[in-house]
Amino acid sequence: MIGKILDLDNNDIYNIWEDRIKQVLEINGMDLNNNAALLNSMFECARKYINLE
Repeated sequence: MIGKILDLDNNDIYNIWEDRIKQVLEINGMDLNNNAALLNSMFECARKYINLE
């Protein structure tokens, strides 16, 4: 619904969401480089869940 209002497709919405999640995790102390495998797995699952791949 938000994507339709803002004229964004699912990939655009997902990319915004992923960037924001990374910001929140980093602000709260997570080292994104040391946890890259975890993050990649988490985001891969999220993409599959919403059928982006």
